[in-house]
Amino acid sequence: MTIERFKVTADNLDEAKDACRANDQRKELEIGDETWGITYDGGQRGQMSRYNKSGRGAVCFGGDSLWGDWTITGNLSLLAIDDGENLVDEQGNMMTKTEMGEAFESLMIEAN
Repeated sequence: MTIERFKVTADNLDEAKDACRANDQRKELEIGDETWGITYDGGQRGQMSRYNKSGRGAVCFGGDSLWGDWTITGNLSLLAIDDGENLVDEQGNMMTKTEMGEAFESLMIEAN
């Protein structure tokens, strides 16, 4: 798996937008945000973005993006999808809060 991450700056805003394959994510990119494609041997699998001013983020595996809030604790960053049940790590791995179990509840307490 390869992750090519863009930290959006004034100098690379256009390049970062060109690299972002998810239209809805691309429209929201501003200076200070991050976007990255998640690529496996078979090609790009998804697109993720972190919008630093709002703490929001999105992931796209084709079609419309799933939006949510980033939870960052220590070295672990998870996108908590707005559906209230799903989480996605920075590598694009999706899991449910149930699958994470008590580990997720501990992360939420530490984050707040």
